[in-house]
Amino acid sequence: MRKVKKAVLSICESRKIAMPDEINPHGTLFGGVMMSWIDKVGYMCAQNYAEWKKTVTANIDQISFYNPVYSGDHVVLKAYVAHVGKSSMQIDVHVTKEDPILKNKILVADAYMTFVSVNQAGKGRLVPELILETDADFERNAKAQVRIQMRKELILKLAAINPKSKYPQFKNVDSPIKLLKMDIIKKLKHHTRIEKIINYVLN
Repeated sequence: MRKVKKAVLSICESRKIAMPDEINPHGTLFGGVMMSWIDKVGYMCAQNYAEWKKTVTANIDQISFYNPVYSGDHVVLKAYVAHVGKSSMQIDVHVTKEDPILKNKILVADAYMTFVSVNQAGKGRLVPELILETDADFERNAKAQVRIQMRKELILKLAAINPKSKYPQFKNVDSPIKLLKMDIIKKLKHHTRIEKIINYVLN
């Protein structure tokens, strides 16, 4: 029987302080440093939820930056499980900077990512079913489902740019996503890591 788990049990928080060697020539935190922090807290959140060490980043849907971080700023990263598939987990990460004295917070960035739990053979491993309880849980889940659908539609739209020469089979088929996946995997059959990621993103 598949395990179930409450969303709240996998919330993961990480705190950083922006150091001088992480600052770019403009005097603010390098975006790449922030992206690394986001990936790490998302990874920890996914591991906690899956209760399994072998968890990989499969997709980064979006990272948006809103306000700069300066040397000495305290940065708080918070990750949530928004949606799960069979082995995949959609993770939302929200980043704020916090005044250590006044405790006021300013939104810095947010990101939406997909992580996958894999077994020792590198195949998808079943993760617990997600239990939604709060309004925030339901909102995150609904938005995650929209992003999943939009990602699939984007793949189809990109494939349809030149359908006659590349994907003529789309005209008479009910499941173009399945055919697109098969076509890409056939071309990249020797690149097993890429093949796995394509499967995770399209499933």
